Amino acid sequence: MVAFLVLQLLLPLTYYTVREDRFDERFSWRMFSDVRMVKCQAGFNRGGTGVTMSQEFHMAWNTLVQRGRGDVIDAVGQELCEGARGKPVKVRLECRMADGSKQLLEDGTRDLCSGGE
Repeated sequence: MVAFLVLQLLLPLTYYTVREDRFDERFSWRMFSDVRMVKCQAGFNRGGTGVTMSQEFHMAWNTLVQRGRGDVIDAVGQELCEGARGKPVKVRLECRMADGSKQLLEDGTRDLCSGGE
């Protein structure tokens, strides 16, 4: 019983230590997290043409993209790649952090279909 309680208290620490996606706060102590304050703008481009996210994806996906969730951005990219017919799919992702600074996380050069530059 004590081991289970200790595990429940320590498990959320992995959010701060060993996470791949710094904007994924599903298993964190949210009262200590400033991730909810992060607002991102993502511009997807399929074969040189901009993608209107609201027409192609559910609002829940759009909300997660606006939170900068890397796994969701990659999943959206893969979904767009399936309909791209060999065209590159790229994303430009700029986020306003909790402290007000802006960070460019994706500059629009990486082809999400190939996973490389």
